[in-house]
Amino acid sequence: MTMASGVIGAICGNHLSRASSSLPFQRFCWMRVGQRAGFATKKAGGSSKNGRDSKPKFLGIKVSGGTPIRSGAIILRQRGLKYVPSTDGSVGKGRDHTLFAKIDGKVVFERRNQRRRVSVVPNE
Repeated sequence: MTMASGVIGAICGNHLSRASSSLPFQRFCWMRVGQRAGFATKKAGGSSKNGRDSKPKFLGIKVSGGTPIRSGAIILRQRGLKYVPSTDGSVGKGRDHTLFAKIDGKVVFERRNQRRRVSVVPNE
């Protein structure tokens, strides 16, 4: 038996050399010197059902009350109509309920009839 690159012949499972094997029908395999054939030392890892997440939506108020704003600027982003646009036409509502300014002016948040209303007062 020759020794090539640190590998010797051994009988799998019994760690005996081929010559000293007393059992005639054991399988012969190549193993590294000092390597043991045995059971796994780590339990097999299962698949995870978690591990997903959606990207952030960045909702909320973008401009606070009393702040000067230009037309077209976003005032707040929301899901549903938590805040409603004013009836004077100074604030528009986007397809995803985003409120934006239609005129230049200052943002005003007010509470009217249990609803939070957003309007833009034009600059003097």
